[in-house]
Amino acid sequence: MNSPEPVAAFSFAPGQRLQIIVPHPDDESLGAGGLIQRALQQGADCRVVIASDGNRRNKMKIRRRELFAAAAHLGLRPDAFVFLDFPDGRLARSPELPSRTADCLRDFSPTTIIVSDPLDRHADHACLGRIVSALFPQITSARLLLGSLIHFRGFPKPRGYQPQSELTPPRLAGLPDSVWLRLPLTLEEQNHKRAAVAEYRSQGHLFLRRLLRSHDRTNELFRVLAQR
Repeated sequence: MNSPEPVAAFSFAPGQRLQIIVPHPDDESLGAGGLIQRALQQGADCRVVIASDGNRRNKMKIRRRELFAAAAHLGLRPDAFVFLDFPDGRLARSPELPSRTADCLRDFSPTTIIVSDPLDRHADHACLGRIVSALFPQITSARLLLGSLIHFRGFPKPRGYQPQSELTPPRLAGLPDSVWLRLPLTLEEQNHKRAAVAEYRSQGHLFLRRLLRSHDRTNELFRVLAQR
């Protein structure tokens, strides 16, 4: 397993475009809340695609309100979001998802794409990661495709609230040469990310709260899925 590479890949400039494609409200803040802040601060455009309707347990409206509250902490306006509204928990059984995702990518012409990692243990995350990985060769504007890992055995390690600890790559069986990019967060970025994640009060299940708090670290971590 390679050590994470430094922050150079995360330098943005005006005119560059960061597109984040995630399954559920909260995934954008958990996996890339710091990166979103950095990109906006450096003058890049940012768009977030939410693939599912977030409607498990009939919480779509609540989670949509939580999303916009979280976005304000990160500096995102409501018009930065695109909602595909496929059924939460059933992305793999949504036949129109690949074409709708492709339309979003072509419409925005991103230079950098963040997507849920195809190795994520959550079926919605893995499905979306595979779809975007397959579409990447068609998106000629994009130079870098990065995976954001949320659900994985033994990750983050240690679990629980460790805000002064660093996020380190998990061991990926069969992929010892995975390249990871590390984004160190400033204290301000980490605080804003923490505030964004805290807006998701509907995710009150003990396991989910622990998972959310486990991603409050001094850095963010992304796996290189493809690059040009």
